[in-house]
Amino acid sequence: GWAGAAMFSGPSLLPSLPYDVTRDLTGVATIAKQRVILVVHPSVPAKSVKELVAHAKANPGKLSYASQGVGASGHLAGELFKLHAGVTITHVPYKGAAPAAQDLAAGHVSMMFDVVSLALGPINAGRVRALGVATDKRVPVLPDLPTMTEQGTPMQIGAWFGLLAPAGTPKQAIEWMNRETSKIFSTAEGRDRFIKQG
Repeated sequence: GWAGAAMFSGPSLLPSLPYDVTRDLTGVATIAKQRVILVVHPSVPAKSVKELVAHAKANPGKLSYASQGVGASGHLAGELFKLHAGVTITHVPYKGAAPAAQDLAAGHVSMMFDVVSLALGPINAGRVRALGVATDKRVPVLPDLPTMTEQGTPMQIGAWFGLLAPAGTPKQAIEWMNRETSKIFSTAEGRDRFIKQG
């Protein structure tokens, strides 16, 4: 299995990787795509992306955003947001999504870009406030939440998960793995489970 953000951002951020993703790996199947959502601590006085941008501009450098680590999708989304919105927000990298989300819920950082599946629990519990999704369309599990593009900050970023095999794997093996993976993840139960998780 492989997470797309690591696959494509890794070589750009860590040029000394001992492998070349385009030379050493072969795609087998895409399993799921995760949408990224912008969430803030309830103490942040913003109920929309536009309000957050205005608040950040009025308080340069006073807001911070947590990420799952340097080069993770949340880090890249945060930097993209800063560029699009023209704001100064401090990046606070963590060693994984769980400690980043815990510190956000505790109010140690102001905001975070996280995948919808992980943000749903804290959103539903009221520990964080969702401001927008970084996609071209709204997500089914949060149909009333506008996209960031709808709110004036055009962003489309996400994570994907898939299967890869070593380069040179026989074509028949790749086709078999793709077919079997597609069977598993195209069942109604499989689709519904993924949709409910965002």
